[in-house]
Amino acid sequence: MTVRSEDEWLPVLLSIYPPLSEKTPTLIYGSQILAVVAGIDVSSKDIDLLAPNITLSIIEEAYREATGLEKMRLELLKTERGRVFTLYYPTDERPIPVEIFTTTPLGDPLPTFEGHIVEVKRWGISFLSLTVEAYAVLEAFRGVRPVTIERFRRVQVNWRSARELAERLGILEELEVLMEAAGIDSTE
Repeated sequence: MTVRSEDEWLPVLLSIYPPLSEKTPTLIYGSQILAVVAGIDVSSKDIDLLAPNITLSIIEEAYREATGLEKMRLELLKTERGRVFTLYYPTDERPIPVEIFTTTPLGDPLPTFEGHIVEVKRWGISFLSLTVEAYAVLEAFRGVRPVTIERFRRVQVNWRSARELAERLGILEELEVLMEAAGIDSTE
């Protein structure tokens, strides 16, 4: 997959997020958390959103509002934990995938990340998002990747809060591995 700069994916996020969030609670998810919450410029292969109550009709309606188009390309992946809708948002070049998850690998986002959902106003839009600390825990659970290490060296994280969340979710060891790989003092 092609990695896109923020200049490429941001217009798509700013177009699709408002009509989706008007219809169902929609959280910023994945690396876009760093862009929205922390103001860090990130490159990404797609846009990740989290919408536990999303339906096909909501996606269709939001897509029409955002693009003015009727035809759309959408894929659905059903897993034991939930669904992932991948909407291919048309751009001048190749479409940008917008992945809309109904759950996280750690469970339903609302109870799992209680206290780690924030409202942020950026680029003139109010977003609901997981915190940077929740992103750190999710990335630790996913496994250490070079891109993750690079990102966490650039962003301010309340590691005490992330450690508390990881401990509550039973993955403190994984978070400590990420912290060590990123050169972060585990006593922070």
